[in-house]
Amino acid sequence: MAQTYDALAAHAGLVRQFLGLAAGAPVPLPGVAEFLAATVLETTLEVYRRPGWTVLAGDVCGLPWAGTRLLPSSHGTWGRHDVCGTVAKLGKGRAECRACPPEPDSRTHHARRDEPHLLYLVRYRRWHKFGRGGDSRVRAHLRAGARAVQVLTATHAEVVASENTLKRRFRRHAVLARPTMPSTFGTGTEVLPARLPIDLGAVLPTGRDVTHRYVD
Repeated sequence: MAQTYDALAAHAGLVRQFLGLAAGAPVPLPGVAEFLAATVLETTLEVYRRPGWTVLAGDVCGLPWAGTRLLPSSHGTWGRHDVCGTVAKLGKGRAECRACPPEPDSRTHHARRDEPHLLYLVRYRRWHKFGRGGDSRVRAHLRAGARAVQVLTATHAEVVASENTLKRRFRRHAVLARPTMPSTFGTGTEVLPARLPIDLGAVLPTGRDVTHRYVD
């Protein structure tokens, strides 16, 4: 507790400046809490600041006087793209406006949306593994002992959307990783019992079948 008082005393000048108090004036405890809350908010929002974007709103769940998250979920942090005025939810990674052309060196989903991509289904023993990626990803599963069941190609945007549909549809059937599975199967969040009927064409009707590339 003494360390807390020492820290507050060391920053008393900042707290008075924040509250608009005269030098040497008593600092009310609610004012200290307000200063700490503003400091936490500013520090949190700083993580989301990006060149060319203006942060509009953020959400800090549980300010310093609470010590715990008060809300089950957050609406996130939102910003405005200075060039075109588009408002978007900001992440902690690279910010990119979906309304503007992607930057030349960008590798985001927005930039790759029209690139060819693969949606695949492979089998190992009694398990199916679905996923997306390039040629090397599919062949990594094959080298690990799996065999290709179905592989479709479409645009990156279409494949990502289709994979998300599969994840939602089969979430409750997912099998967690086991030592007997290939290491390429990862944590098992996209691994399903082989008895479940899975047709990639049903979720990616625009896909072109290229399974023959991966079958001996």
